[in-house]
Amino acid sequence: MSGQNASSLQVDSLAIHSATNLYSMNVQNMSIDMFQYGGYFYQTYNSVLKNISINNSDYCLWLKGDSVHAPTLTADRITCDWSNYSIYMTDGFVDSMMFSNSTLIQRNLKGDTINTLLSDNIIFLNTTANYTNVTIGYSTDDYRVEWYARANITDSTGSPLGATVKVNDTFSTPVFNGNSLSWFIVNDTNYTGTGNTSYNSHVVFANLTGYVSNWTSVNFTGRDYTANITLYSTSTSSCTYAGSGNWIINTADRCNITASQYLGTNTLTLNGSVGYVTFGTPTGTTLILTALKLYWNITGTAYMWFKNSTWINGTM
Repeated sequence: MSGQNASSLQVDSLAIHSATNLYSMNVQNMSIDMFQYGGYFYQTYNSVLKNISINNSDYCLWLKGDSVHAPTLTADRITCDWSNYSIYMTDGFVDSMMFSNSTLIQRNLKGDTINTLLSDNIIFLNTTANYTNVTIGYSTDDYRVEWYARANITDSTGSPLGATVKVNDTFSTPVFNGNSLSWFIVNDTNYTGTGNTSYNSHVVFANLTGYVSNWTSVNFTGRDYTANITLYSTSTSSCTYAGSGNWIINTADRCNITASQYLGTNTLTLNGSVGYVTFGTPTGTTLILTALKLYWNITGTAYMWFKNSTWINGTM
């Protein structure tokens, strides 16, 4: 069978059982209330569920296949509420499924949010659920939690900037490289029968010509998460020494001084109540700083940091 469609229905249950394989089923805009199986799918392929609300059922969605017929399903905007089991796959052989933009609410302790056996490559994208209330029945089972995310890049006045954004995960693996106006997908955790792996300690870098590059560390945990980064204009930045005269650095410019600086008999002054200024090299080589005197007037949350630095010919 193929090309089956259903939409705009309110029923007690939806049961699809096909011994001859059912392809390309499309079910949308359905409300199911009070039944043992909210939705039961057996040997269905390349099927789509969208905007389905299932309440007060023992099994919100029961997905089943066999060693020859592994069902594939894409489910978007599914709401499971007051179910003993939200996603039930314990009859096994469920493969390559994605649940997106969905909500799985577990209001009792009788069952599991997710229960798997012989099921792999299951993706929960931008889906809110209790991912600790899970039973994984076999060592090769795996499912992955992912989130939509974006980076909000602004200038010092709060105005949005279209900057280049790069995102790396916990293992420094590139996740995204593109414009800050784009949404991207980040991995949270991969759950398997032999243990879990978290990828969710991301670093977001922002770069734009005419601005000082900046970055932030983020744990993306939740739907449509936004990482906020402020970029400061290089045209007004105090981070670069003019080459002569005294040098005044404002901590609000978030200066990272990584090259040696030679002020001779001139003075260096650090001012500010927010932000920071750092002197140091990430490679471990020594940064040399020479000046007659170093003054600082740092208050509030502002700070200065010296690493791998040598102060020569001056007083502090």
